[in-house]
Amino acid sequence: MSGSFVFETEHLAVRRWVESDEPRVLQLYGQAEVARWIDDGQPITAQEAQYWMGVTRTNYEKRGYGMFAIEDRQTNEVVGFGGIVHPGNQPEPEIKYAFQPGVWGRGLASEFVRGLIHYGQNLHGLTHFIATVASPNLASIRVLEKAGLSKTGTRQEDDGSETVVLEWRSP
Repeated sequence: MSGSFVFETEHLAVRRWVESDEPRVLQLYGQAEVARWIDDGQPITAQEAQYWMGVTRTNYEKRGYGMFAIEDRQTNEVVGFGGIVHPGNQPEPEIKYAFQPGVWGRGLASEFVRGLIHYGQNLHGLTHFIATVASPNLASIRVLEKAGLSKTGTRQEDDGSETVVLEWRSP
């Protein structure tokens, strides 16, 4: 994996993952505060972090995009991870992201999502994106709405929880 930069925003530099990101992936997604909104809500293990590094490598090869490292342009520190994925090979490109709790509330997630849509549209010809959010995660729903996505419905999950579906379509 090459850590080449794929796009920048005012405050963020977004690049492909490199092998040295694996401990950062584990650190971020290993925090209960972050993990509670992802998949089964459990922090990931070292083995799972390694697995997701491989999935990301495959996505780069297959689609030309996947998950990216998000760096603060001022500090050059990785403040999060996010990208465009197709969970379970779903046809719709889906926006995913997670940021370090220390940067929550600064508008970086909305800035990232706007930049990601622009990147996907202009470099990969994508005209439609979805995002899925656990219904209690109001902050993430606001992030996506600020970035231009609109709620289109909800899904009932196997565990009884509800997921909000948002989408963006090219005008």
